[in-house]
Amino acid sequence: MKDTQGKVSKSSDRFQETLNKWMSVYLKNNSEGTASEIASTIGRGIIGFFCAWLFSSAHAYGGTLPYGTAFTCGSEKSFYFVLAGSLLGYYIGHDSGIYMISLILTALLRILVSYVLEGKNGKHFGEPIPLRMAIGASGGFVIGIYRIFNGGFKEAQLYEAFFLIVFIPIATYMFASALPSQKSTNKKWDLSSVFLYCVFVSGLSGISIVGFSPAIVCTVILTLCTSMVCGPIR
Repeated sequence: MKDTQGKVSKSSDRFQETLNKWMSVYLKNNSEGTASEIASTIGRGIIGFFCAWLFSSAHAYGGTLPYGTAFTCGSEKSFYFVLAGSLLGYYIGHDSGIYMISLILTALLRILVSYVLEGKNGKHFGEPIPLRMAIGASGGFVIGIYRIFNGGFKEAQLYEAFFLIVFIPIATYMFASALPSQKSTNKKWDLSSVFLYCVFVSGLSGISIVGFSPAIVCTVILTLCTSMVCGPIR
C-alpha cells in the first residue's frame, strides 16, 4: 500500500514538474508574440477607424454616401474599429441618419452570419467575399427604398436606389480585395488598392487646413506613384 502511494506521489510530482516546464517554455515563446500581435491589431484598428471615418464622408452619384457601408462589409480583423469609424462619419455628416440605421442593420447581419458560419471560437469576419457583397447589397436596398419613399418616387431617386444596390456590393468587393491578406491570392489587388486610394482622396476633399487641401497632395502622390509603376517615370 505504501509502495503504491509512493509511486503515485512520484508520478504526480513528475507530472507537475513537466507541466511547469511546459508552461514556462510556452510563456517564454508566446509572451512577446502576443504583445506584438495585440499592438499590431490596435494599430490596424486605428488606421481602419480613421479610413472608415473618411470613406463614410466621401460622396458618390447623386450625393449618396455608400463607402462607409461598403468598407464595413469588406473589412475583416478590424471590423469593429471600421464600424465605429463609419458610424462617426455618418453621424457628423449632413442628413445621414438613414445611412447610420442601414449600417447598424448591416453590421448586425454580418455579425450574425459570421458567428453562425464560423462558430464562437472561429476566425470571425472572414466570410467569402461574395457573401459580404450580398450583405452590402442589403444595406444599399434599405437606403434605396428610404430615398425612393422620401423623395416622392421621383426618377432621380429611382436611379440613386438602383445605384446603391449595385454599387455598394462592387465597392465591398474592391475594399475586401485591397486587404493585405488578399495580396498574394487576388490578381485585382493593385486595381483595388487604387480604388481605395481614390476613395481616400475623395474623403479628404472635404477637409481644409488653413486653406490648404490635403486631397491635392494625396492626388499628386498617387499620380507620381502610378507613373512610377506603370508610366514614363518607370
